[in-house]
Amino acid sequence: MKTSKGFSLIEILIVIVLIAIIAVIALPNLVASKENAIKVSMISDLRNLITSEESYYLNNQSYTSTISNLSGYQTSEGNTVNINTLTGTRGWHADVFNSTIEDTKYCTIFVGVDSSGDDFADNEEGVRLISDSQENSVTCTGF
Repeated sequence: MKTSKGFSLIEILIVIVLIAIIAVIALPNLVASKENAIKVSMISDLRNLITSEESYYLNNQSYTSTISNLSGYQTSEGNTVNINTLTGTRGWHADVFNSTIEDTKYCTIFVGVDSSGDDFADNEEGVRLISDSQENSVTCTGF
């Protein structure tokens, strides 16, 4: 009687096929998880920006569009924040992009009221121009 040690070619091929099937199932979930983590970091950066801008406003009675003016504010790795103060308004808005995902995926926040004192609303295309002054909601696009 012949006894062999080791695995046959069929057994090895079956294991390889099973690993490939598991990889095909798991890979899309990993990619989605990574994008979701990036989105959460972008939202977090904008929420932290609110605190920094309000602190700056308390000291200077105006908002700033320069990140270096905001003491202690840092963005998450890979995130780039662009701040714009709104001319003729008491407010600002900011966009955040991440260098590891497409430029079509970004988050935005608008804070403040227009010169008439009214909260900004959605424009004709349904794009959020500025949030309710109490809510300061973040809008993410492309996710």
